[in-house]
Amino acid sequence: MSIGVLKGDPHTHFDDIESFLYVLVLFFLSYKGPLEADKLMEARVQGFIQPVGMGRLPHVTTWPAMVEPWRSGTFAKISIYKSGLLSAEHCDDFIDAYLSNIRARWEHVSQSISRAILRLVCDCWMMFSRQRRQVTHRQFIEVLETWLTQYAGEEGNYVYPFDD
Repeated sequence: MSIGVLKGDPHTHFDDIESFLYVLVLFFLSYKGPLEADKLMEARVQGFIQPVGMGRLPHVTTWPAMVEPWRSGTFAKISIYKSGLLSAEHCDDFIDAYLSNIRARWEHVSQSISRAILRLVCDCWMMFSRQRRQVTHRQFIEVLETWLTQYAGEEGNYVYPFDD
């Protein structure tokens, strides 16, 4: 949730964009990397549905301490914590912590993937920090498109075992 929504402020389109930033951040922190080809094929056969009672999938991980406060406590405390992370004085601290967590989770897969993830998330995080969360759709899309252009063709370097 965006900081404004957590604080009870009226919802704006900026809140939607900020919420997407957090989804982006958490996506890469929630996984240890892509599944191996055999596990990916097995997931496809099962329709990418995890049978109940199997526990956590091997490529899914717990959130690191740096973002754990996002899921517990009052909305007011979560908003204060997120505000601190996005503040100019703590933005670099967040990026440094994110860097070490992404390296730990993704560098075993590929250093280029790790660098690409870091570039995307850091560019987005810094944009939100500099603009005090008032990022437009166009600005966010520009960062995403720049990143996609920069890493175009990279997807061919990774396992995708499906023929269709």
